[in-house]
Amino acid sequence: MAKKSRKSRSQQLPRLSPSQLVQPAAGKVAPVVPTVDDSVPDLEHEYRYVINDLKYIAIIAAVMLALMIIAAVIFV
Repeated sequence: MAKKSRKSRSQQLPRLSPSQLVQPAAGKVAPVVPTVDDSVPDLEHEYRYVINDLKYIAIIAAVMLALMIIAAVIFV
């Protein structure tokens, strides 16, 4: 069996890698300037067909649910 340590768990320091021990330099962070990217297409224009597809999926789901209820009533 392993030898028990006399230190309690609360007294042990966490084991950190050398990269975790490095403290970031305070105050040396460059400010973030938002930029406008004209190459990104307008999402509303790009996905205008999605609403119609979701409507068709909802209609198909409702029809399938109705058919399953009818089948359950008929075959019971």
